[in-house]
Amino acid sequence: MSNELENERVHSDTGLLWVESLGSILRTDFPIAEPLADGLLYSGDQVLLYGKAGSGKSYISMKLMSHLAMGKDFGYFEIKDPKKILYVDGEMSGEAIKKRFSAMRQPMEDIEGWSLCEDNLRYISRFMCPEDMPDFALTMLNDESNMQRLMNTIIAYDTQILVLDNIFTLFSFEDFSSPVEWLIHVNPLLNFCRKRNIAVWLIDHANKGDKLFGTMSKTVTLDLLIKVDNVNAKETWLDQETTDFSFTFNFEKARRLSREQQAPITFDLCFGDVTVKEDEKRKKLFYAKKYYEETELSFRQIHDKLLQEHELTISHTQISNWQKKFEWKRK
Repeated sequence: MSNELENERVHSDTGLLWVESLGSILRTDFPIAEPLADGLLYSGDQVLLYGKAGSGKSYISMKLMSHLAMGKDFGYFEIKDPKKILYVDGEMSGEAIKKRFSAMRQPMEDIEGWSLCEDNLRYISRFMCPEDMPDFALTMLNDESNMQRLMNTIIAYDTQILVLDNIFTLFSFEDFSSPVEWLIHVNPLLNFCRKRNIAVWLIDHANKGDKLFGTMSKTVTLDLLIKVDNVNAKETWLDQETTDFSFTFNFEKARRLSREQQAPITFDLCFGDVTVKEDEKRKKLFYAKKYYEETELSFRQIHDKLLQEHELTISHTQISNWQKKFEWKRK
């Protein structure tokens, strides 16, 4: 260390930070973000979902994670392979979790897929840990030892997606609007997962003004910020298609998604199960991509297939433009 630096040093540490040249960066093969739910969630991404209490945040998260664990498409989101998910829940009882997933399972005919879901979707909950095993119990994650145990568990179970449901019940902050505690207690976990290409799905609450608590401190590093709004459906209990309520994803920040993919998405909750509401634009994009990647059809043939099988009208030129824009590749 030069005498000049020695004289100007204000702290005692004499170490240096790791430096990479641009040439080295350009020659390095970094992990490529793989689509986990294409058009929504990608490996290594950090997502925060927020909304008012009762807006459906946990419901839609549980439904999405069940499909990711099965490797089964969800609405217009293509999910190619089963994923290993660690769901950290700080609020719901085991009975409530069981009830929700049982309702989601009922409409499914894919027994093999559901078996994968049961194996690949794993829960950590303070309400399901045996009382005679206190060393394994979940406590507040701003406790350093408990946070380290979570990190150890993430690695031990080869986790690909980490879910934290929710910030208010998993961290005991003095001020949830302040950036300080978020930066001290949450950011190290996000950095830990980012390094390992593990996707993180965070669930949080809106404040009284219907905005996210501590917005700036949270959104700087996020790849995706989604606000959930819900509208209660009219009571039509004689109709077997009754919708308990609908809720919408509104994208407030989306680094990786295209303009088309950032359009609001509406979901329906009906008899305990969640479905994606019909959306013609997303449907066109979903099937055009699927037919291009999974067949050898020309753009004109894809146009014909969309019209014949789904009554969707889209020009072969538009399909060609999408293929170039989104870089679709034949399998």
